[in-house]
Amino acid sequence: MKKYAFFLDIDGTILYYDEKIKNEIIPKRVIESIKNARNEGHFVYINTGRAPSYFDQKIWDLPVDGFLCGCGAYAIDANRTVLFQAAYPNEALLRWAKKLSNPEDPGLIVEGVNKIFRLRETYWKPREGWILSDDPKDLEEYLKHDSVVKMNLCQDIDTAILPDLQKDFDVIHHPAEHYTECCIPGCSKSEGMKRILALHGMDLSQCVAMGDSENDLDMICTAGIGVAMGQAYEEVRNAADFVTDSVWDAGAATAIDRIITGDRYG
Repeated sequence: MKKYAFFLDIDGTILYYDEKIKNEIIPKRVIESIKNARNEGHFVYINTGRAPSYFDQKIWDLPVDGFLCGCGAYAIDANRTVLFQAAYPNEALLRWAKKLSNPEDPGLIVEGVNKIFRLRETYWKPREGWILSDDPKDLEEYLKHDSVVKMNLCQDIDTAILPDLQKDFDVIHHPAEHYTECCIPGCSKSEGMKRILALHGMDLSQCVAMGDSENDLDMICTAGIGVAMGQAYEEVRNAADFVTDSVWDAGAATAIDRIITGDRYG
């Protein structure tokens, strides 16, 4: 039996927001398929743009081998032991926080290892424990006590600033979702995936990457098997080796089950 390492995005891949109950849902089938894959000797990792400070208990409770966070910037195993961590360009972060200081400028969501800092109001509703401020000086204080994993500009931006942003960060622009990820230069979901594979003595032919969004493209294109969710953006579906069911229909479970039984294209 060929051994695989599965790398699963969170939002839109294993988790969706249920408008009726106003809560995030991970289908039970997905959890059972993850358990089954690991029982069969495969590895399963979460590979997300989120920082660990953006996990709630349902994510921590997933029966996985570990978590890749911040688009490949930070990795921990199931016991929360740090496997690797890249340093965020804090000087650039502070410079942009001061530069984008007008009320009409996008708010910043700074995702740290332990806490989330929100500079100015955004359309992202704050959760319990977030640090909320309108003063960049408070961001300087926050940086003394936490390690940043990723920063987001939340709302539509003037795309004319993208070239300058790209000088400081690896930028993933999400115009349809009205936010922009500013990641650590040189980090990506695919690079993080490669580092995890090396820890297990595995190669790219043994990895499966599954996602739905722009920040999943690099890992889907790099993996031996790239899987797009049924509702994924067209560019993501076109890049994948095959398209599974939607997140609402537990498509991640369908793909995992088919791959480990050898029926990967269904």
